[in-house]
This record gives sequence, C-alpha cells and structure tokens, in this order.
Amino acid sequence: MAIRCLCPLGHPLIFPDELAGTDSRCPTCQQRVAIPVSGELPAATSTTSPAVSPALPPVVEMEREVAAPPPPLPVASPPLFLAPRSQPADDARMRAAYAVAGAAAALAILGAWPALAAVGKSPARAWMWIVLGMSLVELAYALWLAGLPDWSTLWIGRWLALAWSAIYALALLVALATPVSNALPLGLEEVRGSLAPWAATLATLHGVLAAAAGWIAVRWRREYERAKLAARGG
Repeated sequence: MAIRCLCPLGHPLIFPDELAGTDSRCPTCQQRVAIPVSGELPAATSTTSPAVSPALPPVVEMEREVAAPPPPLPVASPPLFLAPRSQPADDARMRAAYAVAGAAAALAILGAWPALAAVGKSPARAWMWIVLGMSLVELAYALWLAGLPDWSTLWIGRWLALAWSAIYALALLVALATPVSNALPLGLEEVRGSLAPWAATLATLHGVLAAAAGWIAVRWRREYERAKLAARGG
C-alpha cells in the first residue's frame, strides 16, 4: 500500500510503505518531508476462498463486498511524488532563495573584480589568489543554493557569509592600521588606495547577507519542525 502525506508547503505526496518513518524531499519545493508510519490496512478478500453457502442472505454478501479495502494504487520505485506546481507559498520561498543566491553571486563577482583587473597589469600576488579562491567558493555556493533551496543550505550560507565578512573586515583593519611608510602584506601595497573602501563595502554587504540567510533559515526550520510533528501525530 502507499503512504499519503503532505510536505511543509501542503503539496500532496505518495510514498511506498518501505520508506515509512524516514525523511525525504518534496520534488516541487525541495523541503524535507517526514514520512509517517502507516498502519496496516485489512487484507483484501481472497478470490480463492471457499464459496459462500447458497443459504447466506444477499445483504451479507453486499456487506462483505463493501467492507473489502480498495485495491492498492500502483506506486513506482523510487517514490512517485504527486504535487501541484505554481503554489503561491512555494513561489515566495523560491524567490527568497534565489534572491540570496543572486546576492552571493554578485558579491563573489564584486570581490574578485580587483584581482581580475590586476591580473594583466602586474605579476600575480598572494592576495590575488586568495581573493579569487574566495570568490570561486562563494560562486559555487550560490549555484548550490539555487539548485537546492533548503533551510540547511541557507544556514551554511549564513556561516560562509560571516566568514567572508570577517576576512574583509580584517583586510580593512590592516589597511587602516598600517602606516603609509610600511608595505602592506600579501602584495596589497599596489591596491592600497582602494583597499579600505573595497574591504569595508564587502565586509558590510556580507554581514547583511549573513543576517538575511540566517533569518530565512530559522523561519524555514521552524516550519519544517512543525510539519514534521504534525505528520507524526505530535
């Protein structure tokens, strides 16, 4: 028999019995779904059972026929998910996740811009490789979030944005604390004039991104926990 339940956004889903008590994902909104433990249905009347006595009243035969459970619906393996699309709540969630992913991609490009502009003008410096590596990681995260929008993905992005904000804040501190007569570390001397405003901008924007991703992740997590308790009868 099949297990029917709803995802946190209300999309109807169908799972096979062997997945009872586990977690899966809704194919429409990619949210985690707690699959409830299904009860055993009464077995269908066997067609090979002994024939009913002719003296049995017809009404009893009718009651037996009505009491028999309906035939099970065919369920494919892997699970067959049935969920309507274009749900308003689902669209709002997707827009929020895509907004965070787009902001992360934009910050990755903004962070890599000074390194890309200096590649052909001077020999490669240590700061160029560090900035390019950070931007590639952030761009990869943006693609991951766009492909798998979930509270856990957003929570990882929150910590990633906080780490990036701390690194750029450290670069700002170095730029402001280093005397003009001294050279900056990692070859940053060649971008001393633009280092402070560039680092301050990226530190601030990554802090805002971390706050937004964390707020959305916490809200989605609470909705998921409530839906999980409801699916398990709690």
